Amino acid sequence: MNTKEYLISCLIEELAEVQKELVKCLRFTPDHVSPHDQRSNIARAGLEYADAIAIIEMLEAEGVVIPISPERIVEKKERTKKLMFTSRKLGALK
Repeated sequence: MNTKEYLISCLIEELAEVQKELVKCLRFTPDHVSPHDQRSNIARAGLEYADAIAIIEMLEAEGVVIPISPERIVEKKERTKKLMFTSRKLGALK
């Protein structure tokens, strides 16, 4: 395994940790504070997100740039709004 592969594996792990903390936001609310570390679920998700950004920056320093299309972001927002409308119409989203 080379440095780039190592960092990619780290990014996979960090993104999974972001996912885990966001699921806790849904299960227990974003503001719920864990008795184990006195941070809210959303605060822990933010920490994991910051960790993922750090790894992305390290990848960029190694020459691995993950291209992000501003157009894609706009398109995704529009698709998500349409899907939310459908979910509201079906009663799945209030």
